Amino acid sequence: MLAAPAANVDPPQYFNDPVDAGDSFTASVVNSGGSTYTLRITDTTKGWTETTDQQLDGQNVSAEAVIESPSQSYPSFDRLDFSGVTVNGQVFDRYSPQAINSGQYTETPLSNGAFAIVPA
Repeated sequence: MLAAPAANVDPPQYFNDPVDAGDSFTASVVNSGGSTYTLRITDTTKGWTETTDQQLDGQNVSAEAVIESPSQSYPSFDRLDFSGVTVNGQVFDRYSPQAINSGQYTETPLSNGAFAIVPA
C-alpha cells in the first residue's frame, strides 16, 4: 500500500496455483526493453512461479508494494509483512514513497524496505 501514482491500469492476471495462509512470496517487475515488462511471482512455500509479459507505454516513474483485490474483497488477516522491497536495487525508503490506505487496512512505518499491512 505504499505507492507512487500509477498512470494506467490493466486488468488483473489470474493464476490457478494453490495458496494457503502463511505462504511466503517473492515478486519482481523488470523492464525487458521498450514498453515490455516481465512480472514474476513465486510462492516460495509451495515452490511455484508464474511469469507474464505485459506492455505499458510508460516512463518508468512508478513503483508499488501493494496487496490488491480486483473485487475489493480482501481476505481477513491480522498482519501482512513486506520485506526486502527495492527499486532499481535501492531500498524503497530512498524514494520517499507516499502511503495509500485501502480503508480497512493501513501500513506500519517503512523501515529499510520493510513494512506491514495491519487492520485500520
